[in-house]
Amino acid sequence: IIRWLLSSFNGKLNIPEWTWFPLGTFLANFSGSIFSITLIAIEYRLNSDTISSFWVMGTIRALKVGFVGSLTTVSTFVAEVHGFII
Repeated sequence: IIRWLLSSFNGKLNIPEWTWFPLGTFLANFSGSIFSITLIAIEYRLNSDTISSFWVMGTIRALKVGFVGSLTTVSTFVAEVHGFII
């Protein structure tokens, strides 16, 4: 749903030369990358401590693979850029 909401920003830049740019998809990929790096840092920090549990690590990995993975599909970005250019 988040990716779909962000896609409403595609083609909405006020710069005439950049109206083809899929801004919403770029924002989804950028924010997903930031979220993924944050989760990796948390996972690394928890692995270095002895307090990490199986369920905490599993939840972090599920968020990283499931949520962030679905938010940052590069194929959508490539398809939208290709569609705007041609």
